Amino acid sequence: MHLKSVFQNIVSLLVKRIVEYLFLFLLIVYAGRTLGPSQFGKLNFAFAFTSLFIILSDLGFRRYLNREVAKNLDESRKTIQYAFTLKIFFALIVELVIIIAINLMGYDTQTKILVYILGIYIIFKSYQEFINDLFRGLKKAHLEAYSEFFEKPLLLLCGVGLLQKGYGVTALVWLFLILKVISCMFTFFLYRAHVGSIVLQLPSLQEGLALVKLSAPYALFLCFAMLYLGIDTVLLSYIKGDVSVGIYQVAVKVGVVLMLFPEAITQSVLPHMVAFYYTDKKRLLTAYIMTIKSLFFIASFIGVYLFFFSRWILQITFGPAYFPALPLFSIIAGMILFRFLIYGSATMLNASGNQPMCTVIEALCVLINIVLNIMLIPKYDYMGAGVATLATNALVCGIYFLMVKMKTGASFPAAFFLKMVLTLCIVAGGTLFIPFQMLFYRALYIASAFILVSYILQLISKEELYTIRHVLTSNLAQPF
Repeated sequence: MHLKSVFQNIVSLLVKRIVEYLFLFLLIVYAGRTLGPSQFGKLNFAFAFTSLFIILSDLGFRRYLNREVAKNLDESRKTIQYAFTLKIFFALIVELVIIIAINLMGYDTQTKILVYILGIYIIFKSYQEFINDLFRGLKKAHLEAYSEFFEKPLLLLCGVGLLQKGYGVTALVWLFLILKVISCMFTFFLYRAHVGSIVLQLPSLQEGLALVKLSAPYALFLCFAMLYLGIDTVLLSYIKGDVSVGIYQVAVKVGVVLMLFPEAITQSVLPHMVAFYYTDKKRLLTAYIMTIKSLFFIASFIGVYLFFFSRWILQITFGPAYFPALPLFSIIAGMILFRFLIYGSATMLNASGNQPMCTVIEALCVLINIVLNIMLIPKYDYMGAGVATLATNALVCGIYFLMVKMKTGASFPAAFFLKMVLTLCIVAGGTLFIPFQMLFYRALYIASAFILVSYILQLISKEELYTIRHVLTSNLAQPF
């Protein structure tokens, strides 16, 4: 694996995600303050509900082709054209299903309108993600970032302006749709300029069915993943209402923003791990271990800050109206650790040709999450949804590690895990003795203690430090 290339892809995706999430997060924060918990809850429900159907407009084509173009672009061109054409028909089906589903659930007129608009939005988003996955497979992740450089800043600027003038949540989702259409067209232009044109070509029935069959494991995986990410919000809205969704989503949004780190790391590493699977199994295992250790370290560092600074974060972002969400931040801090590790393990299974296993695990994840939400939400409201999310992630994380061990022989380094737990205990224990009012000293202590204890315990070996230093300083790409 060319480490310089991986690092460049990670930086490109991080920049893209930071731009995307930062501007979007700032808009969400302003919307939460301006709209209040009830209208903010409607907005989040509409996004969560429509996201449940996004897989129907893709059927796993983008993830399948991400893997295929990483192997050979020329052999994949006709398949790309088939998938692109089929998505048009599936998009029409998606919008029809969304309209029928929201009307059957008996929501008010405003909520229905939000869902109708965002139903169109997710279709254009699906097409853009289709092209972006091709960029990633071709190791051209920097192209993915370009469209975000105008879409998200404009979304923030125009969104704040609309809310200031009192236009409300409906005008805001119209803005989401308009800018997504423009951004999607720009992404198509980038693909045409740097990769080649995509000609609409309808496959034969046999070819279409063959493509759907090959993409099915990815489609099922994404379907279960989207169900997992959105079903808690939908159930919470249906059982408890918009205000509960607004409170719950405040903590969830912070967690979602932080997922940019594992997403950038794993999506950059995946094409190289796929290549290693076919050429060098030893390098595949090395890449997996380094990925997992990196994710664990970053998640632990972030989780400690989130746990101890949740009140301050909530105060300067969404405001006192959302203080009931404070207990949720402790839950999200734990969830982040498990979710980061899930990203790494799922990437290993995907790279080693075990995508069906990922699908089975995600299906189990959805089932557990739905059952726990149904059990806990009626009695514990949004806290029940948070506990269900944490418990599900902890269980599924363990299952992923077990499956990676069984399928590839790769195991999580136990010594590193124990050292990491000891580091967290020392850092967290010391922080408790610093008064909450002394925010600067708390922040300084956490960073200093983390670095010092990590160095003393040698969480990262000298060889790994050398590799990281070499990636950051070398002008030449060096393999493992």
